Amino acid sequence: MLEVGFLAAHLLWKTTGSDLRDIYRMITTSAARSLGIEGYGIEEGTPADLLVFDVESVAEALHYQPVPTLVIAGGDVVAETSVETTLSL
Repeated sequence: MLEVGFLAAHLLWKTTGSDLRDIYRMITTSAARSLGIEGYGIEEGTPADLLVFDVESVAEALHYQPVPTLVIAGGDVVAETSVETTLSL
C-alpha cells in the first residue's frame, strides 16, 4: 500500500507533512473502515497485525517505500529483516 500512497501523493500534489499524513491514513485506517474491517488500528484488544518500518516519518515511509523490519501477525513476529553493512578496507 505504500506504493499506492506514493502515487496518490504525486498525482494529487500532496507534498506537505500534513498532506502526507492524510495520504497515510487513507491507505491504512480509512481503507480498513471503507472495507468494513472491524478491530483495526493500534489499540488494546485489536489483532496486532502490522508492519514496522525503520523510518523517522510518514514522509520517509511513502518516499522510500522500505522493506519492513518486522512483520507482526496476530501479535507474533512472523518475519524480520535486518541490514548488515560491511566495510572492507
